[in-house]
Amino acid sequence: MVDIAMVSAALTSIKTATDVARLIKDGEKQLDQAEFKLKLADLIGNLADARIEIASITELLAAKDAEIRSLQAQLELKDNIIWEEPFYWKIKDEQRDGPFCQQCFDASNKLIRCINKGYQQGVWHCHTCKSVVVDDAYNDDVVG
Repeated sequence: MVDIAMVSAALTSIKTATDVARLIKDGEKQLDQAEFKLKLADLIGNLADARIEIASITELLAAKDAEIRSLQAQLELKDNIIWEEPFYWKIKDEQRDGPFCQQCFDASNKLIRCINKGYQQGVWHCHTCKSVVVDDAYNDDVVG
């Protein structure tokens, strides 16, 4: 998380660099060559510190943005999923998509499509968790 200490450190480095730059500019004629080089090295060091802090803050903000997008997608998914035993269905523009495996969604929040292999009506398979689900269309007297 981006905390006050990180922002404060970046701002302190920038302020110190600005102060050193102002000292170099104002005291240009008064500084001897060795002092000038020392102040210039301080300026470069402080600017590098500020750059590192800002890069860290930028990285943390990017991670937070990704986390927010992920959470928004999860919320949207939850809003568009309905349970009709024995499956989950995704609703989009009033159209049902699915069916999706109840076990996979409940265990890991993943929409895994159940497949009817075609040889028996009403028997659905999940290739991820290997579960077999039978719906209302199943008739055990008929084998296809």
